[in-house]
Amino acid sequence: MTYFFDGETLVGISMFTWNGTGLSPDWSDDFFGIGSLPKTDLEVNGYVRPVCRVEDTDYCLDRAEDYANAAGDFFFNFETEEDRVSSVR
Repeated sequence: MTYFFDGETLVGISMFTWNGTGLSPDWSDDFFGIGSLPKTDLEVNGYVRPVCRVEDTDYCLDRAEDYANAAGDFFFNFETEEDRVSSVR
């Protein structure tokens, strides 16, 4: 799970795709390119976690949901419905 914080709201996003036999490992770090984002440590559910600082957590959620729904910038065809299965939490 990748955590994002905009100064007010903290969100955690996990992304998975169907790989033919099950769900892939969480690839939300790659999707958001977190290597270039500033990070801070925050307590999340009793554990200190690295959290990416962003301007707007809603934007991050919208991007992940667009990918999961093949909408917006991610409007493209998948071979099958199972190929389109993504989990965004």
